[in-house]
Amino acid sequence: MGAGGLRRGRGLDGHGLPHGRADHVHGPLHRAPAGSGGSGRQRDGLGARPARARRGRPGPPHRDPHPSLALAARGAGRYGERTRGRPRPHDSRAGDRDPGHADRRGDAAHARQADQLPARGRGHQTRRDRHGAGSHRRVGPASRKPSRDPGRAHRARGLTLDLPPPTPPIHDDREVCLDGLPVPRVLGRVGRKGGPVLVLFGAVHGNEPAGVRAIRRVMPELEARADRLRGEVVALAGNRGALAKGVRFVTRDLNRKWTFEGIERVRTSDPASLADEDLEQRAILEQLEPVLAHAHEPVTVLDLHTTSGSGAPFCCMSDTLRNLRIGLGLPVPLILGLEEVIDGTMLGYLSDVGHRGIAFEGGRHDDPVTVDHHEAAIWLVVARTGLLPPGEIPDLAGHRRRLEAACQGLPRVVEVRYRHVVHEGDGFEMRPGFRNFDPVRKGQVLAEDRTGEIRAPMSGRLLLPRYQGQGEDGFFLGRVVPRSVLRLSRSIRRLGLDDALGRLPTVRRDPLDPDRLVVPRAVARGPLVDLFHLCGYRRRVDQGEHVVYVRRRQDRLL
Repeated sequence: MGAGGLRRGRGLDGHGLPHGRADHVHGPLHRAPAGSGGSGRQRDGLGARPARARRGRPGPPHRDPHPSLALAARGAGRYGERTRGRPRPHDSRAGDRDPGHADRRGDAAHARQADQLPARGRGHQTRRDRHGAGSHRRVGPASRKPSRDPGRAHRARGLTLDLPPPTPPIHDDREVCLDGLPVPRVLGRVGRKGGPVLVLFGAVHGNEPAGVRAIRRVMPELEARADRLRGEVVALAGNRGALAKGVRFVTRDLNRKWTFEGIERVRTSDPASLADEDLEQRAILEQLEPVLAHAHEPVTVLDLHTTSGSGAPFCCMSDTLRNLRIGLGLPVPLILGLEEVIDGTMLGYLSDVGHRGIAFEGGRHDDPVTVDHHEAAIWLVVARTGLLPPGEIPDLAGHRRRLEAACQGLPRVVEVRYRHVVHEGDGFEMRPGFRNFDPVRKGQVLAEDRTGEIRAPMSGRLLLPRYQGQGEDGFFLGRVVPRSVLRLSRSIRRLGLDDALGRLPTVRRDPLDPDRLVVPRAVARGPLVDLFHLCGYRRRVDQGEHVVYVRRRQDRLL
């Protein structure tokens, strides 16, 4: 979906990561046992193809490629998804299934019926079960009830994972107000357990208060319809300290360092040693982790943002099927690849551990219509996730028309091709008058810094021009993606055809991590990179004479 991959920008290692930063996308959490084969694949949660077993071919020995991977067990692979191939070793234990859970059809009665023993007798597995297809059906002794404690073994849809203890609480008695009203960490919570879960975030950046204002509008309406909600909506405030000061952040960007290592450091450190955004992140984890732990299906997270420059609303997300299913329900431009070139975002981490993460940019910080756009996005996602029937949502058609009118004439899908990184002391200043999605030509002057003029290295669409003093992203350049290419990309991944990438000449799949493709640097360009992007392999990591292309772990679980 793009020629030659992401272009080299100032301060980049040729793959969208600042110099000296390590790629935080690691190996899989669980691996199929030795001798497993095939590629049984769940088609977007609606079924699965049985895999063919390969006999006499032992697989690679299991070992963790990174010690922090155990931390990802907090959320990855809990919701009835499975890695391609046979079930993971701990999934085949007898009696590890909860018949009370609904199956993928959402029918609890069908789930109980599916849990009955097969006709061939106790302990016998069907061919479909042996090779990892279906819903991880298990046979054997009666299953025990799942624990309600998120710090113990957590089971959802038949999978058992050992979770770390919850993040220790911290005391935060700060008074933070917006428009004369208090802004607590939990802006609201409404609904019931056992259904879809939607988490709303406002003011992850302190100079973006529109999301909090939109949440204040929507939560009373949801509370009035609480008895009709099919699941739960939780609304959280992000960077309260920066919001009180009206700045993007105090010490560091809160929407960075959402890596497994960074999260574990914040969780386990003495609160007295933490300051500003570290404390904010820990307070967010304290509220977010129980929501993720008790969910019976992937949680949808809608992160509400605004921009310093003018322009239409849009959404961005990691390029996974699960995210696309929600993002394409919003009638705004969709930006792909942004989460792959910015390291350590909150939504990137949540996507890696199996949830849905959508960032919605509503417009300029101080534009009153931005709050309307955020409100419309919330209601449309509520409808898309099935939390309320469309008829119960106030003016749903009007919210859709409002976003459609704001985005009239804009491309439906754009992929990021270039990122200009700003370093402290650069003196970066964007030329005035640019808006999101403005077309620019190669060589056009876009900004200036202490070294002189900054020209566009390629023709394309301008994204997120920085008209504020904080932030390391000067601007992005993107390329329009035809809808037909996006449909092809989704079909390839749903059918499991991306498995064939590892069989291409000069391409090999990392034996310890099926989400990583290794190619010689000399061939990492042109149509081959387009094909990688088409299959979701967007993050590029240079390793000497080779280049590694990485996709989000979640796509393998679908």
